[in-house]
Amino acid sequence: MPHSPEEPILSPLALTLLLASSLTVMSNATIAPSLPAIADHYRDVPGIATLAGLLLTLPSLAVALSAFGMGVAADRFGRRKVMLIGLVAYGFAGSTGLWMDGLPELLAGRFALGVAVAAVMTAATALISDLFSGPQRDKFMGVQGAAMSIGAIAFLVGGGFLAEQHWRAPFLLYLAAFGVLILAVIIVPRTAPAQRRAGADDAAELPVGFVAGVMALAALIMAVFYVIPVRLPFYLRELGVNSPSAAGMAVAAGTVTSTFASLAYGRLRSRLSPPAIFAYAFGAIALGFAIVSFAHGFNAVVGGVLISGLGLGLMMPNQAGWLMSRTPPARRGMAAGLLTMAIFAGQFVSPLISGPVAGAFGLAMMYRLTAALLVAMMVVMVLVARREKPLA
Repeated sequence: MPHSPEEPILSPLALTLLLASSLTVMSNATIAPSLPAIADHYRDVPGIATLAGLLLTLPSLAVALSAFGMGVAADRFGRRKVMLIGLVAYGFAGSTGLWMDGLPELLAGRFALGVAVAAVMTAATALISDLFSGPQRDKFMGVQGAAMSIGAIAFLVGGGFLAEQHWRAPFLLYLAAFGVLILAVIIVPRTAPAQRRAGADDAAELPVGFVAGVMALAALIMAVFYVIPVRLPFYLRELGVNSPSAAGMAVAAGTVTSTFASLAYGRLRSRLSPPAIFAYAFGAIALGFAIVSFAHGFNAVVGGVLISGLGLGLMMPNQAGWLMSRTPPARRGMAAGLLTMAIFAGQFVSPLISGPVAGAFGLAMMYRLTAALLVAMMVVMVLVARREKPLA
């Protein structure tokens, strides 16, 4: 049964897409609280410090390499097929830590997880763009961002508590994909891709310069924000907090406030242009990182992460909504793939950049330098916003 852009926000199809979205952006970080224990388990493996970090970031590389292809496939073969295949792969690949022991096998499973995330996230974003338009799309993009944040809370907090039992236990959470798969099989319609329309739309091309600009912003945002799950457990250790569950809760704190910020996005978007929203978001993350950098205990760290989460909650729907508002319907899968690629490329390069900086200056100074970069980006977006119409 075809669906119009007036699809109700709380319809079974919309809720299924939200559940699928909740599996994506922070799925890599589920095992972050287990990283120290994983490193201990494989301590006899040469280069284990680097390899343990790869378990966290390798899915991001896989997403970056495969997301564009998944977007093209979603445009050509349909969103449903890409999503279903992605959910099956997500469940099997994500849970490899439960039934694989060799480190090479675990790394291969993490790479396959990234390919699955690319399929699910690209298909879900393209379907949402097909179903909604205008202010309704902005509102739903905010709801999607909230769903991603809620999923991150469940994965990060759950991962932290499960890591207290055993380093393998957090891999159980990836089995949630099979529950979403059942819903998707039943609810997502078996129709030709809605975006494949006859006439000029099929010949429409992506606005390449604009897409490249949004991709650059998305990559930067995620590279900056991902220093929270990658570096915060080690920063907390320096502050005397050694509990994996506490680390998981601290990392997840930002997703709590990002949920509320995402839900408010539709209303905020009706008053401000996307560059103006980016400026506010960069400012919030900068303030949060500055607080973290001067923290002397767990509570102050959590407070800084909570504030930074407000910025991330605005970033995610803002970049997706702005991009899709200027993308021809027949190219939305491709655009969603490119955006997904940029987001996870940022995740992958984050530890490659933050690691040397932290090694040279220390973790506290790394957060301060990152805050300074964010302030500079806030100024840039303020200047861009002055050139935009309020609702551009």
